[in-house]
Amino acid sequence: MNHYGKLLHWEINRFAKIWGALALLTLLVQSVGVTIFSAGYMSRVKDNMYMNSIATFEEYISRSGKIDFMEYGRSLWFSGPIALCVAALLLYSFLIWYREWFGKNTFAYRLLMLPTSRMKVYTSKLTAIILYVLGLVALQIVILPLLMFIYSSIVPAVLRDSITLSEFIHRQEYLSLMIPNYFMEFILGYGAGITAVIIIFTAILLERSYRLKGIVAGILYIAAASILFVLPLIITESFYTNYFYPSEVVLMEIGCGLIILCVSLWFSSFLIRKKVNV
Repeated sequence: MNHYGKLLHWEINRFAKIWGALALLTLLVQSVGVTIFSAGYMSRVKDNMYMNSIATFEEYISRSGKIDFMEYGRSLWFSGPIALCVAALLLYSFLIWYREWFGKNTFAYRLLMLPTSRMKVYTSKLTAIILYVLGLVALQIVILPLLMFIYSSIVPAVLRDSITLSEFIHRQEYLSLMIPNYFMEFILGYGAGITAVIIIFTAILLERSYRLKGIVAGILYIAAASILFVLPLIITESFYTNYFYPSEVVLMEIGCGLIILCVSLWFSSFLIRKKVNV
């Protein structure tokens, strides 16, 4: 356990600066974005009122209606940084294994020769990625009240429809996936995400074990796992239409996901203990 804690601490520290940069970029872009979005809207409102000789905001909204904070939520100003963070973490899911092999005096040799189970190296990397993801989700939740405050400070109440933080989260495309309505949805969604990362890890370990042949094997493994995961949907949509209840299809998906998860963990354990070398 001591080795696992040290490895996890090391993994978190090595990505901390990049994570911090992503967090700061998200804060800056979204804050500047909501300011520009709100100011731009007010500028358009005033231009419209001037061109059409509208005297009051009440008269304006009777013709054009109110604005909703969701309009900003659908803009690239808001969703762009989230997509960038997702892409960066997905890329790091690959790089987290390859950094040890870079350079002439690879750190991989010392890492894999530690007097502890190699699976602790594996689980520390997996845990680090999970913590990175949860950290960015938590950061976004913290930023949202600031964004809504900036928006409400620029756009008068008479021109905007009120929306709660909870409503915004559950109506915004990305946030509704990251912060589901129900705890079971959270477990299933993040369980699927963790399973996907484990599949990627397995493919990487295949490449590290067998090099060129491993690349092909890794691609095939990802393809096979993907097909198995969507197999219940393929069967129910193509061969047994309306035969199964939606809840039964979900249970079959969960079953396939658990099979993929267990097989991938076992296979990864076998590869990192018996096949991966430096």
